[in-house]
Amino acid sequence: MITLTTLSASDTRPLRQQLLRQGVPLDQLVYDGDDDADALHLGALDGEALVGIASVVRQSPAVSNGTPAHHPNPHSPHAWRIRGMAVLPDYRAQGVGKLLLLRCIDYAFEMQGRFIWCDARIHARGFYEKYGLRVMGEVYDVPNVGQHYYMQRDLARVCE
Repeated sequence: MITLTTLSASDTRPLRQQLLRQGVPLDQLVYDGDDDADALHLGALDGEALVGIASVVRQSPAVSNGTPAHHPNPHSPHAWRIRGMAVLPDYRAQGVGKLLLLRCIDYAFEMQGRFIWCDARIHARGFYEKYGLRVMGEVYDVPNVGQHYYMQRDLARVCE
């Protein structure tokens, strides 16, 4: 059975490295907002094994380097960003990502967020769309990572 737990930002970095940024030193996997007091870092556990991670931080789209700011108010203090979401290959398509994402959405809503957004890798588009995030704009390249979509969801709607 998969359970969610709160992690420190540093606890997420080994999986960030393994699944999202192979070859990048751990000390370079510190994301903007990681150490903010209201940031939430989640781990999905199978027993004691960490099998998935996700972070959600208060961050406006305009703050993100390279991200097209498609929101009408790109400097909103009510924006929350999903970052570093990843699940080990053997645990994909088993609901682990869903648990992580829905908790991130719920947390942003609890923190009075008005919308949540992410830079989604192109192969993850369908996953995020299942949970109400929508593509805004065209595909763009994140240097040294690959092609992404800017996706967001209004948090005024009831969370699933």
